[in-house]
Amino acid sequence: MTDVEHQFNRIFRFPILICMLTVLFAIFFSDTCLNSMDLPGQECIGRHGSPYLPSTGRRFLKATSLSDNGQRFLIAVNDGNWSDVFIFEVHTGKMLWKLALPDPVSSAALSPNANVLALSFALHPMECTHVEFLNVSNGKKNSLENPGNNLLGDSVQKASFSSDGRLLAASLNFEIVIWDTTSGRIVSEIIPPGFKTLQGIDSPKELVFSPDGKYIAGISDRYPILYLWSLKTRRLIRAFKLKKFSGAFGTAVFSNDGKLIAVGTSGPLVICNTKTGEILSKIMRPADGPIGPVMFMGPTKLVVNGDVNLKMWDFSKRVPVPIKDLTPPGIIMDTVLSISSGRLIGLTSNGVWEKNPEKSLEIHLIEVPSGKVISTMQVPGRVQASERKGAGKKD
Repeated sequence: MTDVEHQFNRIFRFPILICMLTVLFAIFFSDTCLNSMDLPGQECIGRHGSPYLPSTGRRFLKATSLSDNGQRFLIAVNDGNWSDVFIFEVHTGKMLWKLALPDPVSSAALSPNANVLALSFALHPMECTHVEFLNVSNGKKNSLENPGNNLLGDSVQKASFSSDGRLLAASLNFEIVIWDTTSGRIVSEIIPPGFKTLQGIDSPKELVFSPDGKYIAGISDRYPILYLWSLKTRRLIRAFKLKKFSGAFGTAVFSNDGKLIAVGTSGPLVICNTKTGEILSKIMRPADGPIGPVMFMGPTKLVVNGDVNLKMWDFSKRVPVPIKDLTPPGIIMDTVLSISSGRLIGLTSNGVWEKNPEKSLEIHLIEVPSGKVISTMQVPGRVQASERKGAGKKD
């Protein structure tokens, strides 16, 4: 062996050995984990290796969704290392089924007709898709076509349905993917803008379809900025840049005709014309906290939710004015939902999880503004890790 060959081996032998051992360990670890886990027919739901870890942090409502006919209600709960999904029948308050998941969900949405639901995960096993598409009647998983950039292992912050339930959109790390909910096939893939030539790196954290299903709005928390794309051409139609507003965007809602969009930020709430790109009005953030849009009421009225109250605003004037307080007397609402009929539904809870997450949380759905109770539901409290060995199974 020459001196040069000897020197080469001396320098590179150890790093090469380390790399080989790392690869072998990864293969062995993956096979061991997959073979030792209970795969309960839900495929990737319940396949993670952490369903038995003790929960850390607080137990809280991550997402809620009400079907357009008002008959089904979805509740997603995050509890440290895991999450739970519950489907309730509204008029009886009865829990239809629940699903224990070994990973915290980043979003959950119920289709308008309550036939299917979508769960998204920011963290999920590498061999599993980060968007799970389930049948509401039995909790069984429906298949979704995997995009070319590999949905496996891709972080997903948001999944949203179109108003007719025919389309499902998800914001992945580097693109927005849109599926047909009947076939599970991809109908569109949109690459968001990025910095200079680096497309896709400004992936939206919030997605909302226009009422006619022709456009989709994506909200970035980086600038802040609101993007509006055509689903047919996949082209960017508008970009509402609000650089002078501090903080990030929150939720967004379209008007019924799709001509307006209202977007909540950590600063003011803005109302934009989707056709011209003009910012029509701004509702300044009150001292008691951020505000977010709930729904439009006609061409010049907007229902706005805050930490303390729910108000209707008139934005036809240059300076918008609150014209009606919709908060039911003596009631503090956790959130407010709207359905296609124009009804406003408030959610209240007894807040027991703040002190005792093991107890059941009592939730009420109420009519707004009357305060009449529509439904009372009991959401189970935290269970011990040893009791969650059925994680991924539907009760």
